[in-house]
Amino acid sequence: EFMKVSKSCGTGDGCFSSNPMLGTDGKQTESNYLSELSRTLTQMYILADGTAIGFRDDLLNIGGLRIRVDIDGPNKGRNQVGNDLFDFSIVFYDNDGQQALQLIPSAFPDSWTGDFVTRKAYSYSAAWVIKNENLDYLKCNDLNWETKTSCK
Repeated sequence: EFMKVSKSCGTGDGCFSSNPMLGTDGKQTESNYLSELSRTLTQMYILADGTAIGFRDDLLNIGGLRIRVDIDGPNKGRNQVGNDLFDFSIVFYDNDGQQALQLIPSAFPDSWTGDFVTRKAYSYSAAWVIKNENLDYLKCNDLNWETKTSCK
């Protein structure tokens, strides 16, 4: 009730681009990205501001919920991870007998401290943007979480 949804696509077409998904290096990573979203039963929506958002169960990988966001919707932008596509996860975990939830800006629980150089922005771009307030990983490749967080 708190999301202003302008379109609900279920697991079908119309909410995410049918163009191939690009990695942070600009190279194609998924030839049929929309099919992948449908295959994984991602529930897709377009919000009133044009943002596309999809939710899917991710119990096999991290025990939670995966959230994919296309900040400029299906018909604009590059359809590129770390440029206009970002992942978030809600992780369920047991902390000394207490079940808890944690929203993380990636598909990986270590997204705030992951090896940014090895895994590139594909896995950690949402965390990078939130923490460092830039997309500089699209411009230079010598960044790290501690000492070099900008190309400048």
